[in-house]
Amino acid sequence: MTTSETSTLIPSFAPWLNRTEAQSVLDELGLPRYRSEPWKYTNPQPLIDEIANFVEVDGDTITSLDDEIEVCSLSSPRAKSLAKTKLGSSVEREQYSPMLALNLVNLTGGFLIRAEPNDRSSTPLVTIEPAMNRCERFIVIVESGATLQLEETCDGGNRVFECLIEEGATLIHKRFQKPSETVEYGHICVQVGTNSSYRLDQFSTGAALRRNEIVVDIQGEGARVSVEGGWRLMDQTHVDSQISVNHLAPRSESGMKFHGVVGGRSRAVFNGRIHIARDAQHTSAHLTNKNILTSDTAEVYTKPELEIYADDVACSHGATSGQLDEDQLLYMRTRGISKNRSREMLLKGFLNEVVTDTAGSRLLGVSNTAQP
Repeated sequence: MTTSETSTLIPSFAPWLNRTEAQSVLDELGLPRYRSEPWKYTNPQPLIDEIANFVEVDGDTITSLDDEIEVCSLSSPRAKSLAKTKLGSSVEREQYSPMLALNLVNLTGGFLIRAEPNDRSSTPLVTIEPAMNRCERFIVIVESGATLQLEETCDGGNRVFECLIEEGATLIHKRFQKPSETVEYGHICVQVGTNSSYRLDQFSTGAALRRNEIVVDIQGEGARVSVEGGWRLMDQTHVDSQISVNHLAPRSESGMKFHGVVGGRSRAVFNGRIHIARDAQHTSAHLTNKNILTSDTAEVYTKPELEIYADDVACSHGATSGQLDEDQLLYMRTRGISKNRSREMLLKGFLNEVVTDTAGSRLLGVSNTAQP
């Protein structure tokens, strides 16, 4: 697919979404290219080519059983009204990324999700199933004082989330990326308001190519953000995670923590970035990425970044890549534990530092099932 080809497309799904600026981005910047800085270790061409195979299906990939949650197709007048009221022009400002612009120009499905405040002790839940042959967009609005949990399962396709978390609201996003032989592109863009919170738990396994882009803008004082997860790769698979947390308001907190196990001929790419604006005083932000390579042919490319313009902050960042500790393996062997079981137990402990629930544990295969 070329830039000129995208300009001939006439949108049929949710035509109220203004594609003009997205098309301008593609005309001005062109499509992403391999070896350019944002795509230094990942070839975007398979992701671009896959878009030509997507079909328009406004189907039932989303489920909610709670009355406090409103779900409507992006093709509906209700979605248009809510998006314009809550997000204004931000839903059309695509913005600055060719891949985001491609998603909007080639959109084949999507939903708007709105969470209202409720007095229940439990958190309302919305589940989103895989849709490997679709180019989707989800607009998520968590109103002031409301809470919402998204549980998303992925195994291919092109999917973008645009999330607005209003004052005093909470959004919990659990993302399970299943093994797949296809390619997958996912982008999450979050605006976090005053005294609100956002938590993302992302657990990834191997795919032919999987690219995750996450941008969190902390726009309100007292906001809290946690972005954590892990990946376990085998065979000849590829996962690329590009994550940016931007502190734009004072007295906010963020934590970014990812662990990965990489084996076979697989490749893991991680670029984590924390930006602290000049006015974001009294910010606390921490970033860590740790990887274990279980074969001589596995590859890990990790790059933690801090960009600080305020002078009263508490920040840290770091990254490590290495192999299992041979002394620990030897110690476990001397206690009568087999080599395979020892390795699995050590890997389980390493990944369990970022695995927060049973579903993530099962996906990453960290349950201790090896036999002595």
